[in-house]
Amino acid sequence: PAACRCRRSSSGARCGRRGRVVCRGVRGDAATSGACAARAALGAATPNTFGGGGLILKVAQLLTASTGGIGRHVASIAPRLEQRGHQIRVFCPKGTAEAQGFKELGLDVWPLTSQRRFIGADLVHAHGLKAGWLGIPIAWMFKVPIVVTWHNAVLGDGLVPAAVRQMQRAVAMGADLTLGASSDLVAQAVRLGAR
Repeated sequence: PAACRCRRSSSGARCGRRGRVVCRGVRGDAATSGACAARAALGAATPNTFGGGGLILKVAQLLTASTGGIGRHVASIAPRLEQRGHQIRVFCPKGTAEAQGFKELGLDVWPLTSQRRFIGADLVHAHGLKAGWLGIPIAWMFKVPIVVTWHNAVLGDGLVPAAVRQMQRAVAMGADLTLGASSDLVAQAVRLGAR
């Protein structure tokens, strides 16, 4: 299988990552994907044909504490992805799993602190800034593409929001694909270096 080209190499050389690679880009709608073949070392899901065909992926959904919208969003999309044949594993705090009823939905739920987070994953989808901040270094270590969805804006002035804005820049530049819940979040991600 061919290696991908990605931003992790400033010279434009191939980085050596193999597998299904999500293209670098900021999208407010659907994700795009590269055409590298699945990587056996990551336990890539076997390609199957469901409703028109396509590659079936093992996706690690990563989220931090949520009793509201981000958790409801994951509770909405994870079962639908499973219905399409994808293998979904949700990593989150116990309180989030309970508040959102992930177990009752039949989802495979693991603690956010699990050291096995990305073993066997074809793709990581981090929901929110903190999840992206936690997920990017580990995704890079395991050479797994990471998508980060920005669900809300950082508000306020002072030291804490300023530090968070620096975190936003790191997440924007580190994600393989950045999605936004609104066009203003997409525009902000682009200003901070997302492509």
